[in-house]
Amino acid sequence: MKNVWSCKGRRKRLQKKEKDVKRLKTKNSCCPYNPGDQNLLVASIVTKIQDIEEIVETAKEIETCPYYASRKSLQDGQVIVLPYNSILHKNTRISSGINLKNNVIIIDEAHNLLEAIERMHSTTITGRNILHCYNQLTKYQKRFENLFSAKSVLYLNQLSFCLKKLLKMLGGSIRCLETDKIENNQEAKVYTLQNFETTTEIDSVNMFELITFIHSSKLAHKLQGYLEKHSEDLKIHSTPVANKNNQKGITAFLNLLTNQPTVNDTTENMSELKDNATNENISKNSLLKIVGFLESLKSCCTDGRIFVIPGATLGQGVIKFLLMNPAAHFHDIVKEARSIILAGGTMEPISEFRDQLFMEAGAPLERITIFSCDHVVPKENIITRVLTKGPNNIPFEFNYQNRDNKKLLDEVGRTLTNLTNIVPGGIVVFLPSYKYEETLYKHLDSTGIIEKISLKKEVFREPKSSRVVSSVLENYSKSIRDRKGSQSGSLLFSVVGGKLSEGLNFSDDLGRCIIVIGMPYPNIKSPELQEKIKYLNENVRAGAGNEYYENSCMKAVNQCIGRAVRHINDYATVILMDKRYVNKYKALPGWIQKTLKNNTEFGMTIGDVARFFAAKRKNSK
Repeated sequence: MKNVWSCKGRRKRLQKKEKDVKRLKTKNSCCPYNPGDQNLLVASIVTKIQDIEEIVETAKEIETCPYYASRKSLQDGQVIVLPYNSILHKNTRISSGINLKNNVIIIDEAHNLLEAIERMHSTTITGRNILHCYNQLTKYQKRFENLFSAKSVLYLNQLSFCLKKLLKMLGGSIRCLETDKIENNQEAKVYTLQNFETTTEIDSVNMFELITFIHSSKLAHKLQGYLEKHSEDLKIHSTPVANKNNQKGITAFLNLLTNQPTVNDTTENMSELKDNATNENISKNSLLKIVGFLESLKSCCTDGRIFVIPGATLGQGVIKFLLMNPAAHFHDIVKEARSIILAGGTMEPISEFRDQLFMEAGAPLERITIFSCDHVVPKENIITRVLTKGPNNIPFEFNYQNRDNKKLLDEVGRTLTNLTNIVPGGIVVFLPSYKYEETLYKHLDSTGIIEKISLKKEVFREPKSSRVVSSVLENYSKSIRDRKGSQSGSLLFSVVGGKLSEGLNFSDDLGRCIIVIGMPYPNIKSPELQEKIKYLNENVRAGAGNEYYENSCMKAVNQCIGRAVRHINDYATVILMDKRYVNKYKALPGWIQKTLKNNTEFGMTIGDVARFFAAKRKNSK
């Protein structure tokens, strides 16, 4: 009995010591500039428009913190510029002190708003994340077992229990290594939230209380601190992973973001995606990812689906929560804001914003107004043609069955060769995927077409790595600006949904002709897409899922078209190479529809393009 009381006394002393140390750390770790004259900097911020660098310089002079002063100035600001997630993610919005009540919200570049909300609230964890987290948590628990209260031990055990059950869903256990092979009979499965919790047997855990404990106890931060001191003891590698230039922390994380795959990378290179997701250097604190996933289980049962995708090894297995109903996270914004304005140059087709977002979020139909105006560029500065056949009358239909059709690839080569002879400046060719871009380029190169095109246009290709995008664009621009010999500009092969299809401007000579080859439909065999289509058909209205599939394609096409004709004196041609565009013209922007000719013969199209540029040359003299 004496020993029991002795242990209790020792525990209390240790707990008191830990609190004193924590108090001291908190006192010493606050921002050294925070105590300065915040009000002076706040007054400067709200009375004069400044960029970030100017605010930092002013803060240095006043010796106060620019970050906290900027936060404090929000309440006095009349126009506040924020990134998407600061408005659309509720926890971020609250922690930033952003008040939406009776305010006007303007969301620019809103064409991807639905997808942005879905991505923001969807989470993915891997078998490696789970194993890593369990290993860290076990060592941490063992090291400080005498300091935990009974309630803390209960929650830590519940967290360990959840991790064990998640591993079981991927066909493994806590005794497995990440490199252990998984049985071939393990198949990908889709679950509703309720079915997932029941199947994993974690429905016995109060997820709200567990997550509240993790946040209030700052478990992730404590685990990270312990991990940094004892990282060698916590590694679960069977083979070492190279860390380029010994990069750590934020540097390694930022470099990872720089090389993140785009949408097309993700769909085509799942093995590469899994490798990236399981790399230890992405985030040594796997608990943050696990908590993000567990928080998604608090969503309404009908709003999301969980995909369990076993990998070749336990570490490569994936458990993914995919948000199906973005309106669930838009409801509070619609309820609180006085007005919401979605703005964009290429918002078509806009029916999904009305049906899937505003009305689902509780906005009455009479509150929704659609306003559209013509492009600032005059009608005579744009021509758009749907090209259904090539010079040899081979139909352009770039579907899955024709992806390796050599005759079709040859016809593309002949078409591009003809266009390079009559289009001045830059030609940007958009293809449905990186894989098809590679297929086409290799074929054109092997048949001598690339060499032939190079006589008129220097050829460039969109890189898969974000790091070299700027250098490729710089060389592309330089080639157009400093034309050599018989060359009249450059040709750039790009990918729809890639790094060059959004956010970049190919104005003036950088984009005199935009060519979209094929229709970039998402992979219909994707379990995520099939579930999304099914959800929309069942919960929005019959046919909504099929519309979503069509819109996903045409929204991407519209973004590509929008890269050209960027100011009132600009001019360009748009060529849509696929006979299926004949029936899809209504999904194109209104200003494009006015200049569109459907189902034109090859010779007629070439003639129209030649006359268009001849007229522009004549007017410029």
